Amino acid sequence: MNNLEAYFHQFQQYSAHQGDIFLYQYDGQKSSYTIHLSGIIHGNEVGSLPTLLALIEDLERGLIKFGGRINITLGNPEASRQDKRFIDADLNRLFLKDQPHEHIDTHEGKRARALMPILDQSDLILDLHQTMLPSAMPFYIFPNTPIARAIAEGIGGTKAYIDATPTEDKPTYQCADEYVWRQGKPALTLELGEMGFHQPATDAATESVRNLIALIEMLRAQHALQNPHTMLSLIQSRSKGQLSQYRTVHREPYGEPDRQLAPGFINFQEVTKGEVLSAANTPVIVAPCSGRLLFPKYPSRDEHGQVNETLPKEIFRIIQTV
Repeated sequence: MNNLEAYFHQFQQYSAHQGDIFLYQYDGQKSSYTIHLSGIIHGNEVGSLPTLLALIEDLERGLIKFGGRINITLGNPEASRQDKRFIDADLNRLFLKDQPHEHIDTHEGKRARALMPILDQSDLILDLHQTMLPSAMPFYIFPNTPIARAIAEGIGGTKAYIDATPTEDKPTYQCADEYVWRQGKPALTLELGEMGFHQPATDAATESVRNLIALIEMLRAQHALQNPHTMLSLIQSRSKGQLSQYRTVHREPYGEPDRQLAPGFINFQEVTKGEVLSAANTPVIVAPCSGRLLFPKYPSRDEHGQVNETLPKEIFRIIQTV
């Protein structure tokens, strides 16, 4: 049994829900307040699994005391088994009550509809993701609310936050954190760094998850969970340090498929205005402003240099501090 299947087998041993639901539930029986922890919504982003399984074991053994409830879901194990981001469609775009018709019968469309009622139970979500390429640091990226930012500052995992507040009233696609955010609840996503199993991802995930549970338990013990103003004040008093906030200032459309970035760019890499970012002998790409790169794209190509996958909408973004 490989590491991935060992984690899945272990998860199912602790889950009261057999089959493909992949839901673990803990009830401390002192509060109905529910933390939702989400992993592998993208199948090849498996780096949160060691943290989530270690947490489940410690909860089961009574090594962690928590009076509320915890739901833990594994979003797309089937894609993980195929070492793919997704099978039919990006799951983290399909958390919609009214899904696009073309996705209703897809694997991910059905999976999103199975997960949304579980998300509805939550009072807070921490969604653990990874980037396709390396990152100079882990980073939070989620809709901006005072309570969500305060929680991120209070639990650590990184000191970088990117504002991803949606601008559309009726979105055509929706991530899990946005789905919960639109219900008026704190919704955090933490990008742990490059996809795969590695210790830095485990460390960042473990720090944020364990501190989150401790923080909510402190608030429960002080009867603050039903008072947003008291919650915010108490969380801020325990902050681990101010997050550096970033916002997206430029999205570069991919355009023609022969456009290519020079090799080696990573997330949070600094670039300067006017810097040439394109690979040699390809159409010139110039940074329109200074900042840090986010989500640089390198689509796979065949031996003739032709893109052999769906072309991404963006080749990169640039973010700047607020």
